[in-house]
Amino acid sequence: MAGAVAEGIRTLHHLTLGPGDQLEGPNDVRDVIGALSLAVSRMPQLLGQLAVFLEIEQVKGTLAGQDSAEHVQAMAAALDGARDACERVIAAAPRPCA
Repeated sequence: MAGAVAEGIRTLHHLTLGPGDQLEGPNDVRDVIGALSLAVSRMPQLLGQLAVFLEIEQVKGTLAGQDSAEHVQAMAAALDGARDACERVIAAAPRPCA
């Protein structure tokens, strides 16, 4: 599923390259921004859940390696940072006009 999201972003890159792109007008830009805003608004929950999953797996002992605790802590911190960044983007995003 996450691969489909990444591929969708890549497809948007190609569809919006410039002259001859697939955008027909400002409404298309609004639609893309709206869909991306919705996706970003859902990211904090996902990123938090991924961090919790890793921490639980670490406690259960299912992650191998002597330094797995440090890796899990680093990954959880990175996910927390990404979640915070998404929340800042959400807070800064302009609200749609009615």
